[in-house]
Amino acid sequence: MATPLMELPREARRAAKARLVAGMNEGLSWREAAAAADITVREDTAYRLRRQVREEGDTALDDHRQGVPYKLPPTVRQWIVTYCHEHPHTTSRVLHPILREQYDVIVCIGSLNQVRAALGVSYVPPPQEKKR
Repeated sequence: MATPLMELPREARRAAKARLVAGMNEGLSWREAAAAADITVREDTAYRLRRQVREEGDTALDDHRQGVPYKLPPTVRQWIVTYCHEHPHTTSRVLHPILREQYDVIVCIGSLNQVRAALGVSYVPPPQEKKR
């Protein structure tokens, strides 16, 4: 069974895109190329990707998505809740590189703030010492 392109991890997604374009450039139809790459993709996406690779080179295969709150996988959302309960004084600016490192997820800090607010784990400033 072919995997939807966006469900693959970042490096696997890039490799699958490369196989898709290579297959199409060898004369396969977009469906045959997608089947050979073991992915599901729409026709317009396949032809758009091939055109972009022709115009921009291999940089078109890179994923330039910023991410949006509702597209974070449930496992990542659960990890955010757990981590933020354990570390309530962690800002989203600190959380951002941790998500990228552990889950290969790129989400802008503003969207991460929205996700945290929706999950009820917003940043809690550390208590300040009283002045005497």
